[in-house]
Amino acid sequence: MRQARITKTEKEFCPADVQEHLRSENIRDYLSLLYDKAYSELGLQQSKRDQLITLYAGIFSFMVSLVASKENAGILFAATGLIGIILSLIVIRYRVYKEVYWLCCQCITVFFGFEPKQLTKENIQSVFYKALCKRAKGYLVHRDDRVIFRKFKYIKNNLFSAETLYFLLIALLTSVIMAISAYALFPAAWRLPAAIAVGLIILLLLLRKYFVECMKIYLVAHQNTDTNFNKVFQKAWFLHFWV
Repeated sequence: MRQARITKTEKEFCPADVQEHLRSENIRDYLSLLYDKAYSELGLQQSKRDQLITLYAGIFSFMVSLVASKENAGILFAATGLIGIILSLIVIRYRVYKEVYWLCCQCITVFFGFEPKQLTKENIQSVFYKALCKRAKGYLVHRDDRVIFRKFKYIKNNLFSAETLYFLLIALLTSVIMAISAYALFPAAWRLPAAIAVGLIILLLLLRKYFVECMKIYLVAHQNTDTNFNKVFQKAWFLHFWV
């Protein structure tokens, strides 16, 4: 059984009546409620992501139409681009939590087959660990005595997923507005190459950050340490209950 320590920053999901639920015949009702909350949180993460993307698209349109002809347009576009970078990082955070909450939902469905006395810290963490490994299984390869995570396969398989395309939208808007900023700020002879270079660099850095953060969820599948496990499990606060 997989068991890991609880980190100091880990959130605890432990309502006042949790022990009563766990020791009563209504354990399945409690798990149903917990599943509904986790599933609702999935939708909430997606809704927040969509709102941020819509907000930045509006900001992008407004800035392009308002300040394109102004003398300080380059600085204003750069400031707007920085806002885009910050919002992109927030969208990445939503994506990571959405993945973890989906794993929580999978785990909770397994707990329906448990007796109340089986809902211990060790068993809960063991189920979560197995869910992580199952999701990562297609990206793991054994070489000699090592287990390697196939990063390029993960990127290839997820590059055109709906989640990635949504992120690509805000990443593209951010890179375009930063490219416009570079075009406005650089001398005439360097404007076009500088704009292309800045736009591509911003886009690639944001995509790299997106995939790195997504893959960090599954680090424990090939680097089985308490540290890696706790970094993911502390986000799975729906599972932080046990007898």
